[in-house]
Amino acid sequence: MRSPLCCSASIRFVLLLSFMMTGCGPQTVPVSGKVTIKNDSSGKLTGYGVMFEQAEPGADGKTLSATGEIDAEGKFVLGTHSGSDGAYPGKYRVAITPSSEFAEGVAPPAVIDRKYYNLQTSGLEATVEAKATEFNWELDPANK
Repeated sequence: MRSPLCCSASIRFVLLLSFMMTGCGPQTVPVSGKVTIKNDSSGKLTGYGVMFEQAEPGADGKTLSATGEIDAEGKFVLGTHSGSDGAYPGKYRVAITPSSEFAEGVAPPAVIDRKYYNLQTSGLEATVEAKATEFNWELDPANK
């Protein structure tokens, strides 16, 4: 005959596991926005990537990121684990980068200042709230 303590420990383990799987920890929240170029409404940023990287590593020492792609209207939606699941609440550094798919291996001419390509130099920061958050940036054009 099994001890009642053994069964109760198993039940507690199963309950704890299901509790953890139902999302008791931090959850991603919807993050979207629009990126434009100052004095230009041509949609030249279509296909550019938007990257959010946590400003500080989490308690586990990992730094998470979320990414999205700019559409023809300049809009983007972020995803951390999937294409549009959002980002975790917190502070982020942001970079805007050209598509990595270049025709015949040739990079297109820059349409925005190259400082935006790098998280350390872009000057773009974002704080994701614990609710749906939207960001809008107007970027400097490339130096001609």
